[in-house]
Amino acid sequence: MSGQDKLSDVCALSSTDPGPDPNMPDHGAVTAADRIRATLHSGAVGDALGYRCSWEQGTKSSSSPLAISDDTQMSLYVMDGLLEVMEWAAEGSAADPPATVWLAMLRWYRSQRGDFPEDTPRPLLRWIDADDQPLGHERHPDPVCLSGLEHTQMRLINRVANPDAVTATAVSRATGYAMLPDIDHRLRVSLVRQSVVLTHGSTTAWVSAAVFALILTELLAGSDLDRAVHQALEYLRQENSAEEQLSAVLAQISRYTEQPTLSPGRDADHPQRVPADRVLACALGMVATNPSGSLGVLADQLFDCLGQAPHEDLSTLGSITGQLLGARDGHLPHHRRSDLESGLVAGQVAVLDEMATRWLKFTEPLLGATG
Repeated sequence: MSGQDKLSDVCALSSTDPGPDPNMPDHGAVTAADRIRATLHSGAVGDALGYRCSWEQGTKSSSSPLAISDDTQMSLYVMDGLLEVMEWAAEGSAADPPATVWLAMLRWYRSQRGDFPEDTPRPLLRWIDADDQPLGHERHPDPVCLSGLEHTQMRLINRVANPDAVTATAVSRATGYAMLPDIDHRLRVSLVRQSVVLTHGSTTAWVSAAVFALILTELLAGSDLDRAVHQALEYLRQENSAEEQLSAVLAQISRYTEQPTLSPGRDADHPQRVPADRVLACALGMVATNPSGSLGVLADQLFDCLGQAPHEDLSTLGSITGQLLGARDGHLPHHRRSDLESGLVAGQVAVLDEMATRWLKFTEPLLGATG
């Protein structure tokens, strides 16, 4: 089978995709480490499929390779910022997580624009910034994220960037916070919020990102989807019961079982963009109706959303949905792994593997079997 044939399999996945091979041997309980790897890989393929459907002639079939977009790029850069914090800690030094993630996001900005924003810090480059790393492709990055990072000073909860921005790229990049082991919900939500306000200042954005991170954390621990969603929503309701806008966001997300559709919404600067809470609700609904974790079903679901959402939001929807599927199921189907490696731009799967290896070096001792 040629690389192009395999690429067609990935790009034209259909709902007849059988999912995991039942004849493959069972190697025991799925571990949290398995789920972390699957989250990264499935999120990347969801992102790439969403981008393919939305930006490349609205088709699932193409002769060009699949490639991740800003959603996976930013997720990996945020994880690299958190990795740097863990590396400093291992050497006995402290580093401020929000500031280190901000510097990592500035490195992502450089990968898109060729240089750091004017009058901002110029952090030292790391492995993920190497010239031979295939992450620097500019693939319609969210202008909200770019503009937020152009502030000369780091944005804070009381000094946010883009106060009305509601785009869901704030959600898709929260992956690393969900994967931090051995921290409580309060700290996890606080770290997510401090990361979101670097680019998005709205309640919709940070609450949606926090819900996503808490759900992903529960799935990585082996919880089922409904329980994970319930626990995440209930925690935020109890902690922020007096905030009316927050309650409205949580109510929107809780309607995922009604199979919500995407529709443009409330971003003052980008009125055609779909709000983050609606994108997350749609992603949860797609996961709930894909019990086998089939990448083919995911491809069809994204293609069906073409008429509902602006192009910018489909890759984000694919990224979020793919991450949730990977965390829930704990595997990338064996028969899709080789196709994915042939289909993605050369080297991108290797970057995902390298990130997983580096991340698990610090976190795996605190992880265990989840079943």
